[in-house]
Formats: sequence, structure tokens, C-alpha cells
Amino acid sequence: METQHHWSVRIPSRRYSKSPTVHIVVGTGEFQQEFDIHHDLICSRSKFFKNALSGNWLESAKEIKLPQEDRTTFALYLELLYTDLVPLDEPEDGKSWVQNAYMALSELYVLCEKLIDPTSKRTVFKKLVNLFYSRRSDGRFELPGSETVQILYEGTFEDDQIRAALGLAFATCADAATMEKLFNGYSLPAEFYYDLARGTALQLVEHRSRLRQKALELKIAEAELDQRRDGYFRGSHVNAVL
Repeated sequence: METQHHWSVRIPSRRYSKSPTVHIVVGTGEFQQEFDIHHDLICSRSKFFKNALSGNWLESAKEIKLPQEDRTTFALYLELLYTDLVPLDEPEDGKSWVQNAYMALSELYVLCEKLIDPTSKRTVFKKLVNLFYSRRSDGRFELPGSETVQILYEGTFEDDQIRAALGLAFATCADAATMEKLFNGYSLPAEFYYDLARGTALQLVEHRSRLRQKALELKIAEAELDQRRDGYFRGSHVNAVL
């Protein structure tokens, strides 16, 4: 059986140095881990903790239990709070680093949603979107796998911006093999296919807009060419008469 670990951080800024710490117990049984975090920091970022620690909060009751949460994801959340960084380890299960990053970031994104921390959520959103459009060494995109899509759709609401961003990323970057998996290999939430269709429609509108712009540019270039040609022939005619 795994031993429990107690995790503590020291904040580099003096802003929270005199703040009392909150004891947080994450997970249950062999997957349980304890964390200490500065009260003022966590309450300034998370409305969940601010509400939980407001009112008649006694010194002897400085403990919050989160039995349903994952300790690894929570540790990553605290790293983000204290350092504004999201350190991601190399995977040990044979997955690519990118797919491992997608899983970790998607779980962190959902945790930020649960803890009502919009600042951290925006940071993770940007990291996910940057990953969507990052190319591999062979020039191809590596989009999220089905597990990541499931995590994001099960842990967010219908109007969450990550859903639209995910649908647009697949509409923009997915190759034929990926599309084949989406419709014949994966079993994904129906809402994802709606967002994919919406992203595809937006791509089509943008593509048509670019085509219209190109057509307009060609017409302008053609008109300029006609003017030059007419000017050349008029000049040639005058010279011939003289």
C-alpha cells in the first residue's frame, strides 16, 4: 500500500507570508494526500475556498477535505498558484508527452472549474489551446485523444469556451485518419460533435471569405492589367501615326 504524503509549499512573495495555512486533505485511503496552503492566497483565487473558509472558521478547524479529487491534479493546481507554472512529468505508461500533457491539463482545467478559480482556469485554457495548434517534428498536429475529450465534456458546462475551442481545433487541424476515428472509432459525447460541426461551419465561412477576397484581388489586378494594356496600345497607335 502506498504511504500518504504531506505536501507543503513556501510562497516566494511576502504578500502572503503572514497568512495562516489551511490544511487540505485530498483523496481517500491509499490515494490520500495532505497539503498545506496559505489561507489568503487560496481565498484570493478560489471562490470555493473563500466560501468554505468564511464565517465562523475556527483555528482548530483549519482543514478541508476533498475526497473526490485527485491528489496529483491538486498538487499541480498548487504549483500553478504559487509559481504560475504547470510542470508536467514525462509519462510512464507509454503515452506521448503531448497526450500526457493533454490529460493533465484537462483534469487541471476541470478542477479550476470546480474550485471556481477563473484566473487559473484562463491560464490552463491558454496552455491547452497552444497545445492544440502545436506541430510535431513531422509537421503534423497532435490533437487530444478520446480520454481528454471525455474529461473536458464531463467536467464543464455547455457554454464553456474550451468546448468551442476544441471543436474548432479539430475542424481546423484534424487529418483524414483522425476524422475517421472520430466517427467510426471513438464514442464521444454528442455535444462534442455539435461543437465540431460548428467549428467546421466557421472554417467554411472563413474559407469562403478568403476565396471572395482572393477573387476581388484578382479582379482588381485584372482591371489594372487591362488599363496598362490599353495605355500601351494607345501609345503604340500614336507612334504609328507619327
